[in-house]
Amino acid sequence: MFHSDTILTIMGGNDEILETGTSYLQIVLLCAPFFMLNNTIVPFVRNDYAPKLAMIATLSSSFYNIVFDYIFFLCIWV
Repeated sequence: MFHSDTILTIMGGNDEILETGTSYLQIVLLCAPFFMLNNTIVPFVRNDYAPKLAMIATLSSSFYNIVFDYIFFLCIWV
């Protein structure tokens, strides 16, 4: 999925890095479109005279990312 092992090999990953890095990179690449979508939509909302809504959306996505990084990477993965 997403050729994550190839990407890590090109970046110089050894066998130890490939083992854990492949699954991590797959999760990151799976969620990347949502982060890009957020960074694309927030300026439009802000320019539509709704800066509070843009700030709430940015903060919500940041807190969501922090909480679910902890849940998925520290609690489930380890």
